[in-house]
Amino acid sequence: GKPGFDKIVGYIEKAKQEGGEILCGGTADGSKGFFIQPTVILTKDPKSITMREEIFGPVVTVYVYQDEDLDQTLELINTTTDYALTGAIFAQGRSALIKTSNALRNAAGNMYYNEKCTGAVVGQQPFGGSRASGTNDKAGSVALFWRFVSARSIKEGQKLTMKRIIVPLRVSNGIAVRLARPPQMALEPRLAELQTQLASADRLDEDPVLNIITRGLSDQEADWTLDDINAVISSSEDVELNALDLCPLLWQYIPENDGAIRLLNTITLKASSKECIIALQETQDTLSTKLSEWAQRDQEDDAGHQLVESLSLLLQLYENVIPRLMLRKKGPTETLSQLIRGINVVVQVGSTAADKKLGRRLLECLSKFITATARWVRSSPSTSDDEKSNCNDLLATLLFSGVGTCGSYIQAHNAERYLESHFSRRYLHSNVDNEAFQGQAIASVIIVGVL
Repeated sequence: GKPGFDKIVGYIEKAKQEGGEILCGGTADGSKGFFIQPTVILTKDPKSITMREEIFGPVVTVYVYQDEDLDQTLELINTTTDYALTGAIFAQGRSALIKTSNALRNAAGNMYYNEKCTGAVVGQQPFGGSRASGTNDKAGSVALFWRFVSARSIKEGQKLTMKRIIVPLRVSNGIAVRLARPPQMALEPRLAELQTQLASADRLDEDPVLNIITRGLSDQEADWTLDDINAVISSSEDVELNALDLCPLLWQYIPENDGAIRLLNTITLKASSKECIIALQETQDTLSTKLSEWAQRDQEDDAGHQLVESLSLLLQLYENVIPRLMLRKKGPTETLSQLIRGINVVVQVGSTAADKKLGRRLLECLSKFITATARWVRSSPSTSDDEKSNCNDLLATLLFSGVGTCGSYIQAHNAERYLESHFSRRYLHSNVDNEAFQGQAIASVIIVGVL
């Protein structure tokens, strides 16, 4: 209406008076309706009125900062306005996104990484801000529910109990004998200090694991190396791990950084299996894109070999996570179908970039992944026979496709043993539809040595 129209026009005029440069727009027409042309203002004053106030209209103000003034600019953003609703960060490096997001922790209730800064749709994405923007309750999430209840917390003292320790056995003259295992060594004082930092920091403010790993990756003189961090995480149950941030960060340094590989392996063994699967699937999508781009170049180079090494590592990480998945509403087929089809595609493309050694390595990692997944399906409680059969079909497709694409890297008799180690002859002769075998022609070529 007219009041809103006049208010927005007033902001544009005040911006001009303060020295703002109109890059586009800047005009309005109230003769018929209330139209304001989309306006972009360039300002040299980061505290000008249109940088501080909420304007519910098509007006954007731009302030250009110098690269070396990033820290001061983050402080400006954090302190200039009374509002804290939404913000967006654009950066190529994951560490830059993390650093900026941590600095602006309290400046926006909704933060977007490499995405347009916009209002979310309630019911699809939780949305809400703090300071003068509200109480930071997120409409569309369970957070809003707490406004309508009176919460109570209860703490009960724990009884000291001995942790279950798996003691290795060896068989001597038919009798299982327990092997002596030395008690676990306590962390050296220097690493004990790191453990305290990782376990006791305030996670409402920042993620200490993420920050310390970021420094370990980017600063050669950091207090803690990646192997130090890995040693603490491996030996402690008190360190919380956010796989959604840690896995993409470490993957940027794969396969050159051995410490990053070892740490990534530990994280996929200890962090939330659900978070790990989400993070690894995002990595898989990125890897698939890079392999497709490599294939289009149609040339052999070290970049292709590095991508295959990364793919083999990805299968190893999946092997860590799959056995830890807990099924609730979804069955194993629904959980695995999209994942396995994606792996099938990326393995087919990746095999073209492999030499003989890498091809065998890729096939070995694929074999271990299939074995781990098959065992998980069989051991999952309340899994029906139909579910197990469907999962077997998915794994058979992946298996045959793997042997078909990497078959030139193994001898025929090895391929036969490889197939029979996973599926019986009866299963290989069973009537599985052509789609499950990716076409009878491919299947017949693959299993010719077995028949």
